[in-house]
Amino acid sequence: MNYLNDREINNIVKIVIRENKKEQKEGLTNVWAGLKGAWKGYGYSYSKNMSKLADIVQDLRLSENYQEKIKRKCEQIVDDITNSNVPEERSEQILNLSNRIIETINQYSNDINKLESEIKQVLE
Repeated sequence: MNYLNDREINNIVKIVIRENKKEQKEGLTNVWAGLKGAWKGYGYSYSKNMSKLADIVQDLRLSENYQEKIKRKCEQIVDDITNSNVPEERSEQILNLSNRIIETINQYSNDINKLESEIKQVLE
C-alpha cells in the first residue's frame, strides 16, 4: 500500500485551492465575456456560453501532457517491436494498435486546436 508524504499532500491541497480560485474567476470571466458579447451584438448568453466552452477546451488541454507521455510510450513500443524477432503477424498487430493510439492522440490534439480557434474567433 502506498501512502502520500507531506509534500504530496501539500501539493494536492495547493491544487485544490488553485482550482477553487480558478472556478470563481471563471465565473466572472464568463459574465464579462457575456457583457462584451452583448456590446458587440452577439448577445449576452451566446458570448457567456462561448466563454464557458473556452474554459472546457482549456480543461481538455490539461490531458494533453499525459497523452504525449502515452504517445511516447507507443512510439517506444513501435521501435522495440520493429527491432525485435517477434513473428510478423504478431508484430503487425502490435504496430497497428500502437499506431492507432498515436493517430487517435494526434487527431484529438488537432480537434482541440480547431475548437479553440473557432471559439477564439468569437471571443476576440
